Amino acid sequence: MASTSAPIPLAVVGAGRVAYAAHIPLTCKLPRDFRLVAIVEADPARAAAAAERHPDVTVGTDLECAVRSGARAIICATPWPSHSEVVVSALKEDMAVLCEKPVSLDAADIDRMRECEQAAGHQVAVGYMKRHDPAVRAFMELVRAEQASLRSLTVTVLDPNAPHQLAHLVPADLAVSSTASGDAVQRIVNSILGPHVTPSVRTAFMHPLGGSLVHQINIVRMALEAGGVHLAGTLEHATEWMEGRAVRCSWLPSPSLSVHMTYVRVSEHLSYHEEIQMVTDRSRITLRLPSPYQASAGTLLVTRFSGDSTVRERRTWAPGHRYQGFYRQLVHWGESLRTREGPPLPGLAEAAADLRLINEAVAHLAARPCR
Repeated sequence: MASTSAPIPLAVVGAGRVAYAAHIPLTCKLPRDFRLVAIVEADPARAAAAAERHPDVTVGTDLECAVRSGARAIICATPWPSHSEVVVSALKEDMAVLCEKPVSLDAADIDRMRECEQAAGHQVAVGYMKRHDPAVRAFMELVRAEQASLRSLTVTVLDPNAPHQLAHLVPADLAVSSTASGDAVQRIVNSILGPHVTPSVRTAFMHPLGGSLVHQINIVRMALEAGGVHLAGTLEHATEWMEGRAVRCSWLPSPSLSVHMTYVRVSEHLSYHEEIQMVTDRSRITLRLPSPYQASAGTLLVTRFSGDSTVRERRTWAPGHRYQGFYRQLVHWGESLRTREGPPLPGLAEAAADLRLINEAVAHLAARPCR
């Protein structure tokens, strides 16, 4: 995309919960970066509702309406089974793409998108919006800088995933996921995993691993790989419980470092909780992240010890509410489209590598005896 100071004409593809909780309202808060010109929604009822809510925007049920509106970039916020079709079609129309996560849980889909991306000459940006949070970026830099003395990385996610988490952000008719969409995803997952995988493992694949922990897998993997440490092939253990709504995975990427990730769906909790903690020989650094839909960023709690085990430093760093991940993601993406500068954006190669780790965990889960 040519360098320009004018706002980029943008289409949002998929008028569901994530679009209304994040992409559409935040796009409207960045008028110097983007101009929303089209909304694409395959469901006719949702498309009609979007047209009523946005009378000044072109609304249609296929990508052609985005082409007619003059969109030069799209945000793909449809359910992941349709991502490949949407992304490939957009690239063929010479549009830049930001694709929500998971890009796909089918490795063949990601391969197809990467081939089309190479032919089109546009990098597809992947919606790992947590990576744009300055607290996350600072945490990753600390992992890289202190990797020689890093002993443990521990991830804990407690997720209500309940309607009340988004009720204040999205129209009431979008607060609950579409049953039809969920059924379609189940059929596709069945074809990916095969007939012998238990329903609980399928659930673990779709939600805790592919739907949530993919973020943390990406953060930890990228931070470690910058120092030459790889998670692939080092999985020690994976287990699921609560019919697949909870998952724990452990890796041992070196004799001196362990990595543990736990996700638990707790629908009765009032708030989302996410924490990533690194432990080194002389420090304990904790990254705490709010719900992705809160207008606030993460915080870092740093505790460092002296050689005699006394506390040498204890501090908390919080960058402020305007640095919310979704917001900064759009800012960074806009910079890259207008100037081809700014921080590197997560791309399809990262999504493919993250899916390989997820598939390793699922293979471990599927191989465990039925309980």
